[in-house]
Amino acid sequence: MTAIDHDTYSSYLTEHYLGASSGAQAFRAAASAWEGRPGGELLQELADEVTADRDTLRDLIRGLGYSVGPLKQTAAAGAQVAGRLNPMNVLRAHQVAAARIEIETLTGLVRAKRCLWETLLRLTAVDLRLDPQQLERLAESARSQEERLDRMIQDGALATFTTE
Repeated sequence: MTAIDHDTYSSYLTEHYLGASSGAQAFRAAASAWEGRPGGELLQELADEVTADRDTLRDLIRGLGYSVGPLKQTAAAGAQVAGRLNPMNVLRAHQVAAARIEIETLTGLVRAKRCLWETLLRLTAVDLRLDPQQLERLAESARSQEERLDRMIQDGALATFTTE
């Protein structure tokens, strides 16, 4: 029978939690920067969803009997501060190119989250503690988030790179 490598497994989950913490903050920062602009409402909606997903991951980690150690909690807090500074758009610039790169980067964060949920879905074959229906819903939600961000990127392409 295949056994779970708990050290690697818990480390993988807590690393994703670290990323999710910084991602949630990055989405909140982007939503704030885009407030009142096209796409601002979508980014606020996604910020709420990404924060809820982070909380779901935290609960899943605890439910599996793992914990986010103190060093990783400190790193998560640091990541949240860095997310407020937002290295994707350091000056919170309304420059079109910087704003576009910010959204493209957020799409990558959502893609990483989708990979997490899909990996865990695959692991339901060996870890019966996981709920495959919950993981499928989470993966589908991440796909939806990706698609909405992709639409925002594509819808803004002409406005970004052309003049009238």
